[in-house]
Amino acid sequence: MTKETRKQGICIIIGGNGIVGKAICEAMHNDWEVISISRTKNNKKENNWKEYICDVTKEKDFEDIINTIENNIGEIEVLINCASIRPMKKSFKDSISKWEESILMNSLSLFVPSRIISSRMAQRKKGSIINVSSIYGMRGPKQNIYVESDFETEPDYAYNKSGAIGFSKYLASYMAEKQIRVNVVVLGGIENDQKENFKKYYNDRVPLGRMCLKNEIGGIFKFLASKEASYITGSIICVDGGWTAT
Repeated sequence: MTKETRKQGICIIIGGNGIVGKAICEAMHNDWEVISISRTKNNKKENNWKEYICDVTKEKDFEDIINTIENNIGEIEVLINCASIRPMKKSFKDSISKWEESILMNSLSLFVPSRIISSRMAQRKKGSIINVSSIYGMRGPKQNIYVESDFETEPDYAYNKSGAIGFSKYLASYMAEKQIRVNVVVLGGIENDQKENFKKYYNDRVPLGRMCLKNEIGGIFKFLASKEASYITGSIICVDGGWTAT
């Protein structure tokens, strides 16, 4: 791969092997030179994008990869942060160490890539950073949707996703003079073979009456990365079927 074979530019997706990350990679790769950076390798199939394995909370390791990309492929123009680490499994009965792990790892996986890549974008005075949050970063969970389910949402998740919104607003203001745009996409529940009783309770809460399909995730990221969104920064855009509207 050389600079001459690039598409619109290079798009780094942190957490590209997750459910959300893969959907974003699929949506972006036709228009952008997509590079996924994840903690684990995707062993299931060959992808149409390049992958690096890295714990992005390790700043030196991550910076080495970014230097390799920029030196050998080209300048990074888009950063999408969608990594999510969820060590808590027992709600308020879980250990303090699990809470500490979650807050530290999730905050670093957002902060480190944003700091390192935005510093390069700032030198060139252009770039788009898109962070992923959740409806639970804006609203408390409806506990009745977990009736008869074998899982629930954890307190660290809401804390981390709320923090992603606050951090994004700070970064949007801080980086505006460098012509770097920073926005947040708030996602609702995504269809992923959940049990029917959970989907029923969840869908009853959503104005559109259903969960988000994986192929409905990527469009907003393509837009926010594009020149058509050149005057949008500091925004919270919900892709949630109307959940946060009620």
